[in-house]
Amino acid sequence: MLWPSVLMLSPLAGILVLALLPKTQHRALRWTGFAATLLPLAVALGMASRFDAEAQAMQFAGSAPWFTIPLPGMMGGDGFVFRYTVGVDGLSMALILLTVILCSVVALGAIHLTERVKGFLLLLLLLETALLGTFVSLNLLQFFLFFELVIVAMYFLISQFGFVERERAGLVFLLYNGIGSLVLLLALLTMMAVTGTLDWHELQEQLHRWAAGGDFAAMTGLSESFRWGLLLAVLAAFVIKLPVVPLHSWMIRVNRQAHPLVVMLESGLVLKLGGYGMLRLGFGLFPDLMMQLGTVLAVLGLVNLFYGGFAALVQQDLRSVLAYASVSHMGIVLLGMAAMNASGLQGVIFQMVSHGLLSPLLFYILLVILVRTGTDRLSDLSGLIRVMPVLSGLFLAGAMGYLGLPLMSGFVSEFLAFHGLFQRLPGFAAVGVLGMVLTAAYMLRAMQGMTFGPTVPQLETGDMRDVRAAESVPAMTLLALVFVIGIVPSLLGDPLQSTLQTILLRLGG
Repeated sequence: MLWPSVLMLSPLAGILVLALLPKTQHRALRWTGFAATLLPLAVALGMASRFDAEAQAMQFAGSAPWFTIPLPGMMGGDGFVFRYTVGVDGLSMALILLTVILCSVVALGAIHLTERVKGFLLLLLLLETALLGTFVSLNLLQFFLFFELVIVAMYFLISQFGFVERERAGLVFLLYNGIGSLVLLLALLTMMAVTGTLDWHELQEQLHRWAAGGDFAAMTGLSESFRWGLLLAVLAAFVIKLPVVPLHSWMIRVNRQAHPLVVMLESGLVLKLGGYGMLRLGFGLFPDLMMQLGTVLAVLGLVNLFYGGFAALVQQDLRSVLAYASVSHMGIVLLGMAAMNASGLQGVIFQMVSHGLLSPLLFYILLVILVRTGTDRLSDLSGLIRVMPVLSGLFLAGAMGYLGLPLMSGFVSEFLAFHGLFQRLPGFAAVGVLGMVLTAAYMLRAMQGMTFGPTVPQLETGDMRDVRAAESVPAMTLLALVFVIGIVPSLLGDPLQSTLQTILLRLGG
């Protein structure tokens, strides 16, 4: 229990130090903020070094009394007893590492902030605490509180840092995700009333025992359709967060109006809560019902894949291209889930991690382009490679990762997801592979429009220096990880095996 607790609370130490620094000392704030992200990074790496890939149970697990709601006579006891419960498996370990790495990268990228640096770094560390708390929580009330804290931190990041309509984008984000959270809360309260617990293990075993024994109605006096209602309510918050078309418009607004550093966090980490929640709560608590949703997930995946791809293909600015690209790539997550087998589910996790590296990489390059040129319109960036060859090369590498070039993480994730889908729903898989052609089309179009062609006059005037060494560190870090996962996928895949086996046993596979 000690490791997860230290992990999720460690960013708070940085918040305390930052709060004492004057807001005008930007250099000191940046270095302190970056140093503060290194503490959870060190803790996460320590946990990863001690992680046993063969263990089936949650690791670093522990529980302690939290509080009790006294309701004498209800559920045969003295009330609802809540315990502070934490633990880590292969799924959460992968996303924990993604979180701490990306938060450190974004803290480095804060060199591009010229105002409200202190506020940004405080919110960054608060968001990191919330994300890490979500990933290690095994009490669903505790999970929900951290899940909500993510929304609060992101709302202020979106509405305070960005472009002209950032406040409106923040409100839309809050509206969509607030509604999803409300539905999730109602589902959790209902499960608590029916089962008498929100402890992950107890709730999982109780729901599974009722489902396997076919006596859910006898035990609870409720119909099987009630269980379907619980599942759909649980999934509501996560399909908004992923997001699934047509619940994606909040994400497009955020990607267009929020500061690119904020979008790096949103696309790289916050979207992953959608996939994580579907795997942890959907597959974990209602595996038999999720099996019946396989075709629905495949249809939704294809809709995301094609809608996002076609929309990205006709955009005229890089922000919008990358926004719709994220919609499209979340379709691969849904297609991997629809496979309901080891390859497909492993592809889901690889895709979440791969997209969590590639999307922030491209948004960071977008930030540097905006700082240099003041525009992200593709037509205004023609010939960029002649003015900024290193930056253009980084963009080319990121684009190749997005379209699934071998030896990069995108190839591994797409291969696993579609390999799994071909085993269960070959027709959907064949259509999905055709949809991947769109990824190549819109990324190559963006690359062609930006880097090649005649150099526009505005790029030949003014200070158009190439990316500096200090600026290149965040991009090079993310790109290096993309290659590491693509070349040695076992580094990510091996710790996932026991978690995947547990999920598959629940699915009956």
